[in-house]
Amino acid sequence: MEKLRARGLEIYTDVMPTTTSFTHLFAYFPPWAVQGTKNQVAARLANPQKRKEMLHDILNGEMIWPHTRKNTWSLNLLKIMGWECVRIMSVVSERTGPWREGESWTSPRRWVSIRSMSSATFS
Repeated sequence: MEKLRARGLEIYTDVMPTTTSFTHLFAYFPPWAVQGTKNQVAARLANPQKRKEMLHDILNGEMIWPHTRKNTWSLNLLKIMGWECVRIMSVVSERTGPWREGESWTSPRRWVSIRSMSSATFS
């Protein structure tokens, strides 16, 4: 940027250095897992076998475009950044409460074992 400015270009950036990303929860799921109605997605998240399939696709899916198969998507954040970068910043549900705020998902096994995911996600 300094070289470009020296050449007379006005160039600016707007960044916040961090080792995490800021996005919604569904960005971490394979695209097939969050397609359909709210009830269809909730049913998938509540199903232990479907969660295992999601985990498999997160760990083994290909990061390619276009998304031509079930386990392909170009922005697999967990594969790019690692599980330790997932931290719950805000919980809006009164039923689950703010007690999960600040929690980190440091292990894929923890993700598969979350039993209240659909109720926490859709409350």
